[in-house]
Amino acid sequence: MAAFAILSLPAIEKHLAAGGKVVIDGLYSWTEFRELKANLAARLLIVSIFTPRAERYRRLSVRPVRPLTAAEAESRDFAEIERIEKGGPIAFADHTIMNAGTVGDLEKALIEILGKEGIRV
Repeated sequence: MAAFAILSLPAIEKHLAAGGKVVIDGLYSWTEFRELKANLAARLLIVSIFTPRAERYRRLSVRPVRPLTAAEAESRDFAEIERIEKGGPIAFADHTIMNAGTVGDLEKALIEILGKEGIRV
């Protein structure tokens, strides 16, 4: 379950050592979280982006690529929690953004969090 984290760590560490910043989109498992936490320690900031279920399912139903019915979306949610360990990183997030508005709202919230953490974008 930590394969992507393990494979990505050398590139992440190299970029950080050069003074860069790294954004990882899609931390999917508790095992990945533990691997990154063990190797990156204080340099790791987890931001959970949460969309209320009804809105998430609505968005999934109208997306142009691979739209999902509500039943398919719910099935995927159960699988991600039970088999992919996705709940752990969400529970241990340093910050949570409620993503129920526009893309602009999401960007503004993310920039605000990064600013509070002293990260310039």
